[in-house]
Amino acid sequence: MSVLAPPSFTSLPRNPVAPVPHRITVAQFHELHDRGFYGQRRLMLIDGIVLEKEVMNAPHINACDLMGAALRGAFGPGWIVREDKPIFFGLYSDPHPDFQVLKGTVQDYPEVPTSASLIVEISDSSLSYDTREKLELYARAGIQEYWVLDLNRLRLLVYRDPVGKDYTSQQELDSTKSISPLAKPDSPILVENLLP
Repeated sequence: MSVLAPPSFTSLPRNPVAPVPHRITVAQFHELHDRGFYGQRRLMLIDGIVLEKEVMNAPHINACDLMGAALRGAFGPGWIVREDKPIFFGLYSDPHPDFQVLKGTVQDYPEVPTSASLIVEISDSSLSYDTREKLELYARAGIQEYWVLDLNRLRLLVYRDPVGKDYTSQQELDSTKSISPLAKPDSPILVENLLP
């Protein structure tokens, strides 16, 4: 009876296959949520990856209150301002932006919306993600206007006119400036009024 020698490292494949990430769908994400798998965590699904949203600190909470009031005042009747609600961007993405502005009434949206006139994110520790991955997601989805309120540098970043994975128009507004949403050009909002 002969004993086989263990394989040497040189006999291993030269190009081993790397692990492949498993992306989940929006339907799977919702099913896991409904079964209580995620508990009370604040989550979103971006390109098939489940991400936990940052815990809101006092400045973030206050900025949300200020932004919500400003958007509702600027848009008025005939518009819905939704806070921290899902928006459906295909099979693998279910983001929960801080704000989305939709034309119409609640009755016009019996299902999760697939687009918005304006999306807003409030950023402190998530600025890099909001201005890269989220920006790309919103541009690919054809969101015409995307704002990021940067609480660290007290500025509003405005992105307009999506093409592919980016926006062709980008502005940085300090607290002394104002901005009118594309969908409501007659309703300027002072950046200072958005900052806590």
